[in-house]
Amino acid sequence: VGSEMCIRDRCKTAMWIDKMWIMWKMCKRLSKAQKYHLFLEKNIHSQRGKFSVRTFPRRAFLHIGDEINLFTHELFYFYPTVGFYRGERKWFGALLYEDTPVQEYRFPELMAEQALSYIPAGEYLCGYHYGPYLSIQDSIDRLFEEASRRELHVDDCVITPNIVDQCCEGHPENYITGLEVRILPEEGIAAEEHLMPGPVG
Repeated sequence: VGSEMCIRDRCKTAMWIDKMWIMWKMCKRLSKAQKYHLFLEKNIHSQRGKFSVRTFPRRAFLHIGDEINLFTHELFYFYPTVGFYRGERKWFGALLYEDTPVQEYRFPELMAEQALSYIPAGEYLCGYHYGPYLSIQDSIDRLFEEASRRELHVDDCVITPNIVDQCCEGHPENYITGLEVRILPEEGIAAEEHLMPGPVG
């Protein structure tokens, strides 16, 4: 009996050590994430009121739909949210980490329901919105004003990737949202490159 108790105690100790090791690794990852978040936020704050032209590769996303669907959709809790604003119309998606991701293995039901959508590669006029989403239209208007000032021919759809949002910040006045509008090439764009409020096909 004594030897059995000793074995059980050793097993419990080993399990406890394993749990502590896992928790330590998680805390270490969190610490790195927090440091990166602070670095990112600090550098983005230095860009307040500024605009720049950036070149992006093609980026994959899955449609979530209208704003009312955001918090009830499982993708919202796994991937960064990206918004699309065209006039008074807005819709949202889950921005994936790779051009050709392996999400079909993680979300087979979703992948069966809709194909991947893509934000086209190209040059974008970019800025940032600081604060709650309710005032984002003011920042979008300034982005279009800057495009006009630079005499850039741009798309009518603004892409808004969340950078600092409710997942990591409790105060809406501290939210940071990216603003991106595609600079259209002189030859125009193909029909399939137009961003649509729902999956195509």
